[in-house]
Amino acid sequence: MSVPLKSATRTIGYLLLQSVFWSAPWGVVCADTNADANNLSFTSGNIWYVCPSGREYGNGDGTSYEDAWSGLLNVIWGPGGVEAGDTLYVCGLHLHVMQTRHPPIDTVIFPVTGHGEKRRVTIRGDYADDPGVLWGAAGVQYEDWKYEGNDVWSIRLPGQCYADWFFQDITAHSWVVLDKADRIEEVADNPGSHYYSGDRGDRLYVHLTDSGDPTGRVYINRFGYRFDLDDIRYITFRSLKLYNISGFCQPSWTVSDVEWNNCIFLYGDYFILRFYDNQHNMRIMNCEIGWGGNGIYCISTTNNAPRNFVIRGNDIHDIGVRHLNQNSDAHAIGTQGLCDALIEHNVCKSTGTGISLYAFTNQVMKNNIVRRNVVMDTHMLGGANSRGIETMCDNDSLSEKTGNLFYQNIVINADMGFRFTHEDEQKAWNNVAYNCGTGFVFPRSYGDYGSRVQLRNNIIYGSVKHHIFYHSGAPLDSKVTMVDSDYNLFYPDGPNKFYCYPEEGSFHDWQAFTQRDFVYDPHSIVADPLFVDPKNADFHLQPGSPCKDAGVDVGLTTDFEGNPMPQGSAVDIGVYEYSLIQLGR
Repeated sequence: MSVPLKSATRTIGYLLLQSVFWSAPWGVVCADTNADANNLSFTSGNIWYVCPSGREYGNGDGTSYEDAWSGLLNVIWGPGGVEAGDTLYVCGLHLHVMQTRHPPIDTVIFPVTGHGEKRRVTIRGDYADDPGVLWGAAGVQYEDWKYEGNDVWSIRLPGQCYADWFFQDITAHSWVVLDKADRIEEVADNPGSHYYSGDRGDRLYVHLTDSGDPTGRVYINRFGYRFDLDDIRYITFRSLKLYNISGFCQPSWTVSDVEWNNCIFLYGDYFILRFYDNQHNMRIMNCEIGWGGNGIYCISTTNNAPRNFVIRGNDIHDIGVRHLNQNSDAHAIGTQGLCDALIEHNVCKSTGTGISLYAFTNQVMKNNIVRRNVVMDTHMLGGANSRGIETMCDNDSLSEKTGNLFYQNIVINADMGFRFTHEDEQKAWNNVAYNCGTGFVFPRSYGDYGSRVQLRNNIIYGSVKHHIFYHSGAPLDSKVTMVDSDYNLFYPDGPNKFYCYPEEGSFHDWQAFTQRDFVYDPHSIVADPLFVDPKNADFHLQPGSPCKDAGVDVGLTTDFEGNPMPQGSAVDIGVYEYSLIQLGR
């Protein structure tokens, strides 16, 4: 049965989570993401307008909504049109229709570059009463549809179509995503479905939801609008709806200082947003990103890894769940080399892994801060690993991976809550792992190298298998291998809740282990943390919580919601600092 995947599918628990999450007084990250106070790239140059093609608007010079340019391809970029410091309002629904079967060359948008933060080019989609919607899918009118019988129709596709993401009846406010059938024969029995092998030049078979004629009603992926950002700097995309749009950045391009703020990205193939070497200073903030093989991905291949990213306040969902999007990565946010990034206040739901900092051979991964994110309901579809937040490296990766911090994050319902494998020290403070298979995992095997991690003030609650699992092929007395864990809370205890290769045992057994440089939680506790409502993702502390004043100062001055730390004689364990203010929530 086809479903209109117009926005994220949210459970009641997720709505409650958002209520808790977005109540924080963070200033730049708040419920009102349309406020100009939150726009770090507000400019005050000339203002231009473009409306959908197909008719003329006044004098058509783009100077007002009534005199807008007719269609994106008629926008003037440069002298006489949009220049550095200007704003372009994209108004209405922009859909390309293919008149020939050859891949179009007239759907690529080549914006001009900005000149510094004060002279950014801003492309906005929030014109009052006529929001901007751009589609990377295109209508097909290059030949007639062939009726195959049993309400099934077919048409030849151009090469390079993805084997999924075909749409029916697109308007500015609604559409239908056709379900992918595994065989042609299934299409006849399933209204709202399609079949396409993915082979170049094969036919697309469709059965619309009303069993009608698809002429003028079906849209195919990859042949609509897309942006070319090669040699572009200082440009902002704000409040645009971008559906089935191909990636903005290609591996060979030099791109930097691009911001996407309050945009919607849905229906990607293997990546939705991807970045490469020589692509720095990016900001992805307050966006909805969903229905793709991976959400945001950074890939370094020449040891000039992307750097200075801000990934903040995004709702990332349904990654790797659609049949042809399933893959062993399926990261909400994934990296293969990244430096000096701030990843904060993101909600990741129904993804293979929430946040993955990978470092393969020669991929530098240093000075990244991962804080105040929520990852929930990870999955194993398509070979994904169901991990919340992790670092990962190949056996031959001895590149620099220093300075990475992970604090005040929440992971719910993952097979592995937190997984750290780097040989350079990683620090994990004031996190919560709730109802995970294993709370914290530290595996790595490469000669004399193993995981090196410091844990402080974390809560590991309701782990199905282990609260802590340490296993490495490196010798336990290695100069690099080290688990330094203390001032944490675990609940409940059990005879096999802790594993330190080659032994497992209870919390008492864990504390009795002895290895050079290892610290086995001498000041940690086993007790119910007394969360307010953990089943609905409220991890605030009740008045009698044993977490109150039981932590240690690690240098954090505010909690998940921005409240000062400490509120009592010492900091609290967990993501929230208890205060009397909570009683009025």
